[in-house]
Amino acid sequence: MGIQHNKAKDLHWNYYLTLVKDLRTISDYVEFDQTNYDTYSVELSKLLMAASSEVDVVLKQLCNTLYKRKKHKNIEDYHKTITSYLAGDFANETVHIPLHGLVLNPWSNWNGTTNPLWWKAYNAVKHERNNHFAQATLKNVLNAMAALFVCIVYLRAIEKEEWANGDKETAVCKGWGELKPREHFLKLDRMPYPLISIE
Repeated sequence: MGIQHNKAKDLHWNYYLTLVKDLRTISDYVEFDQTNYDTYSVELSKLLMAASSEVDVVLKQLCNTLYKRKKHKNIEDYHKTITSYLAGDFANETVHIPLHGLVLNPWSNWNGTTNPLWWKAYNAVKHERNNHFAQATLKNVLNAMAALFVCIVYLRAIEKEEWANGDKETAVCKGWGELKPREHFLKLDRMPYPLISIE
């Protein structure tokens, strides 16, 4: 008997799901609470490196899809393209962690001219771990994971017909809705109860 494939693999989403699994495990040992936001560890460092590195990969693909004539080499290039094509939509996107009552806005710095704090921490830990290991914090990991989630959803959204027709809101909803299996640890939609911001 042969094996049949009915659709292409979603490599970014599958990788994201494995990172969420690791994040859930961390939540068994470290409460996602303001008193623990500065907690750092080897496991958090690994997750910060993995999530942020994947953000780089997905964001490059997203930017190359939005603006095919430009080579996107780094975060500054991504920022220019995202700001040009998505205005404040991308930067204002919020991600919820309902189980812990949290809401994150991982790209809010892009409403200005600076890169996100979690991105700066990622680079510091990546290049000088001996001096900056303490920046591999729970807060930075949560924001990096939320940032990755936003990137994946937007990448899927721009592939939708609605995006081409100018209906970005519907395209984002469809992009999120078509990711399978649906992950409920982090959510993009608005929640009906109060959430605690960790910006």
